Amino acid sequence: MPRIRTLSDRDLTLSFLARQLLLVRRRMPAHVAVRRLGALQAQYSPSPYVALHSRLEGFRTTGLEAAITRGSVIKATLMRGTLHLVHRRDYPAYAAAWHRQAWARPSGAQQGPPEPELAADLVAFSAKPRSTDEIRDRVRRLTGGSCRRG
Repeated sequence: MPRIRTLSDRDLTLSFLARQLLLVRRRMPAHVAVRRLGALQAQYSPSPYVALHSRLEGFRTTGLEAAITRGSVIKATLMRGTLHLVHRRDYPAYAAAWHRQAWARPSGAQQGPPEPELAADLVAFSAKPRSTDEIRDRVRRLTGGSCRRG
């Protein structure tokens, strides 16, 4: 049986900072860093560039822009209704959670697809860049028309 180690507050803080790439700048592609970080706040356009520049050795804005252009990083409205950058593989989980919360169906409304179907649909849908209107239309179809603006 593995021995369980209890972390001190200091060790827990240091491991969190290391996980968030805040102790030592690392060399890795922007899309790998975005995946490791989970999601980067991007409501203010310079924010993800500053966040990655402070974490990644040799970071170039063109690397992040290329990742967004090729679709390995997606910029979308997610947590708290603000723009975030997420890795393409993680987008369906974030989007399903956000859409489930943000566009809750009124009681008695027709139920949308089960979560695994929603996630699979979002994976296929996010295979290429989409406009906000395309995303809203897809969510309206998936939720029975209960998507609200804002």
